[in-house]
Amino acid sequence: MTARGIAAVLVVSSLPAVAAAQTNRGGIAGTVTDHSGGVLPGATVTVTNLGTGERLEATTSTGGSYSVPQLDPVTYRVEVEMSGFRKAVVPRVKVDTATTMTVNVTLEMGRLSAEVTVTAERPLINAESGTHGQTITERQIVERA
Repeated sequence: MTARGIAAVLVVSSLPAVAAAQTNRGGIAGTVTDHSGGVLPGATVTVTNLGTGERLEATTSTGGSYSVPQLDPVTYRVEVEMSGFRKAVVPRVKVDTATTMTVNVTLEMGRLSAEVTVTAERPLINAESGTHGQTITERQIVERA
């Protein structure tokens, strides 16, 4: 095989790698922090395709970062949730071809709520009425007279 033939084989064999590098997809990535700027590892990031409703989830790393690659170039909704924090929603993120959109999210502290059920017996004192009642027997009346 000549040098020209070897060069032709090398060029042809490298075409799939070049084609793979030219993608028609994009992605969404970012960092999730709290109100003081601290990173939040373990937060759930849900990316929803607004056209199809398809949902993809990612979890933030120990550094608070996430990445959702290989997305079609359409518009998405991004939701971020973590226990103890209010859910954050970015309603519209347009992903472009061969581009990773940066969506950094700050979560606000959530309100703690708890449901308490109190069960008690009825009180001996009637707090709803100002009247007081007592049963007196005939014998007690005679004794008081």
